[in-house]
Amino acid sequence: MLRRVIVLAAAFPLCGCLADQTAQVGKCEYEAQIAFPTAKLVSSPDMGQMIKACMKAHGYEYDWRLDQCRANFETEANADCYRPIR
Repeated sequence: MLRRVIVLAAAFPLCGCLADQTAQVGKCEYEAQIAFPTAKLVSSPDMGQMIKACMKAHGYEYDWRLDQCRANFETEANADCYRPIR
Protein backbone atom coordinates (compact mmCIF):
# COMPACT_ATOMS: atom_id res chain seq x y z
CA MET A 1 0.00 0.00 0.00
CA LEU A 2 2.76 2.45 0.92
CA ARG A 3 4.52 1.64 -2.35
CA ARG A 4 1.39 2.66 -4.33
CA VAL A 5 1.13 5.92 -2.43
CA ILE A 6 4.77 6.74 -3.14
CA VAL A 7 4.38 5.94 -6.85
CA LEU A 8 1.23 8.07 -7.13
CA ALA A 9 2.82 10.92 -5.20
CA ALA A 10 5.81 10.87 -7.54
CA ALA A 11 3.67 10.73 -10.69
CA PHE A 12 1.13 13.36 -9.65
CA PRO A 13 3.30 16.42 -10.35
CA LEU A 14 4.02 15.09 -13.84
CA CYS A 15 0.35 15.39 -14.75
CA GLY A 16 0.49 19.14 -14.21
CA CYS A 17 3.58 19.48 -16.39
CA LEU A 18 1.88 17.98 -19.41
CA ALA A 19 -1.18 20.17 -18.92
CA ASP A 20 1.05 23.25 -18.64
CA GLN A 21 2.97 22.17 -21.73
CA THR A 22 -0.24 21.67 -23.73
CA ALA A 23 -1.56 25.05 -22.64
CA GLN A 24 1.73 26.72 -23.56
CA VAL A 25 1.71 25.18 -27.05
CA GLY A 26 -1.80 26.57 -27.49
CA LYS A 27 -0.68 30.02 -26.41
CA CYS A 28 2.33 29.90 -28.73
CA GLU A 29 0.15 28.73 -31.64
CA TYR A 30 -2.26 31.60 -30.96
CA GLU A 31 0.62 34.11 -30.98
CA ALA A 32 1.86 32.65 -34.27
CA GLN A 33 -1.61 32.94 -35.82
CA ILE A 34 -1.77 36.61 -34.80
CA ALA A 35 1.70 37.24 -36.23
CA PHE A 36 0.89 35.41 -39.50
CA PRO A 37 -2.86 35.91 -40.09
CA THR A 38 -2.71 34.89 -43.73
CA ALA A 39 -1.06 31.52 -43.00
CA LYS A 40 -3.65 28.79 -43.38
CA LEU A 41 -1.82 25.93 -41.64
CA VAL A 42 0.40 25.57 -38.63
CA SER A 43 2.77 23.76 -40.97
CA SER A 44 3.73 27.01 -42.67
CA PRO A 45 7.46 27.51 -42.08
CA ASP A 46 7.02 30.89 -40.41
CA MET A 47 4.37 29.71 -37.96
CA GLY A 48 6.25 26.52 -37.15
CA GLN A 49 9.45 28.42 -36.40
CA MET A 50 7.59 30.95 -34.27
CA ILE A 51 5.88 28.23 -32.22
CA LYS A 52 9.23 26.51 -31.62
CA ALA A 53 10.90 29.79 -30.63
CA CYS A 54 8.02 30.67 -28.29
CA MET A 55 8.16 27.24 -26.64
CA LYS A 56 11.92 27.53 -26.22
CA ALA A 57 11.46 30.92 -24.57
CA HIS A 58 9.09 29.24 -22.11
CA GLY A 59 11.49 26.41 -21.26
CA TYR A 60 10.62 23.67 -23.75
CA GLU A 61 12.71 22.14 -26.49
CA TYR A 62 11.28 20.69 -29.72
CA ASP A 63 12.24 17.06 -30.32
CA TRP A 64 10.42 15.11 -33.02
CA ARG A 65 12.21 11.90 -31.91
CA LEU A 66 10.25 11.62 -28.65
CA ASP A 67 8.26 8.37 -28.48
CA GLN A 68 4.93 10.10 -27.97
CA CYS A 69 5.49 12.62 -30.79
CA ARG A 70 3.38 11.63 -33.74
CA ALA A 71 5.27 12.99 -36.70
CA ASN A 72 2.98 14.77 -39.15
CA PHE A 73 2.94 18.11 -40.90
CA GLU A 74 1.92 19.99 -37.73
CA THR A 75 4.37 18.63 -35.15
CA GLU A 76 5.35 22.14 -34.06
CA ALA A 77 1.86 22.51 -32.53
CA ASN A 78 1.94 19.08 -30.84
CA ALA A 79 2.69 19.31 -27.12
CA ASP A 80 4.01 15.73 -27.19
CA CYS A 81 6.90 16.89 -29.38
CA TYR A 82 8.41 19.11 -26.68
CA ARG A 83 10.39 18.32 -23.58
CA PRO A 84 11.36 20.60 -20.72
CA ILE A 85 14.83 22.14 -21.03
CA ARG A 86 16.93 21.16 -18.04
